[in-house]
Amino acid sequence: MYWSSQLNQNYFINKPANQLMLSWINDQEPQRVIDCGCGYGRNILHFEGKSRRLVAFDPCETSVNYIKSISAQVEVSLNRIQDQPRRDDTFDLCIVDGVIHQLLSAIEFDAALKYLHTISSSHGTIFISTFTSDQLSQDLEQLEHKVYRSCSTPAMRLLTSEEILQHISLSFKVLRYKLEKFTLSVGERSNLSCLLRRL
Repeated sequence: MYWSSQLNQNYFINKPANQLMLSWINDQEPQRVIDCGCGYGRNILHFEGKSRRLVAFDPCETSVNYIKSISAQVEVSLNRIQDQPRRDDTFDLCIVDGVIHQLLSAIEFDAALKYLHTISSSHGTIFISTFTSDQLSQDLEQLEHKVYRSCSTPAMRLLTSEEILQHISLSFKVLRYKLEKFTLSVGERSNLSCLLRRL
């Protein structure tokens, strides 16, 4: 399992999006953290022993079982952000890293934002990091309008950073954002990271 083999503190710290998130929340001590689309736990496990309650979910059963096998603190379940039922509890920090571009329709995107609005506390923050269409490299094959696929990844719905920010700002205050370019093994990606608070 490639991702599980990468799970160590240095891997977390060395990821540009993680560095950005930590710099943006460095004056906070979130006690309730949820990771929406946690994968093998790179983000949520960073807060183990630092926060009082850790919750995570992912649609991949292998990822969920891996986190269960290594952490007694993380409450992890099998689910997708666009399908999550309403929760009565709220969180100081919601992490949505590498998930938004996997939502293949505007309906799924809206459902995810609605869910984030309900689970974020009034003083809490939401960190989103997602690929955008601001720069499209040659490895991406267009399947339909705004939907692309690389040889190594599932289909992605890529919007421009401006489209994403405009849509998000209807329900959230954008506290900070940054557009970056990453070089992956298959090609280049433009990536938008933003820190939000619900309106």
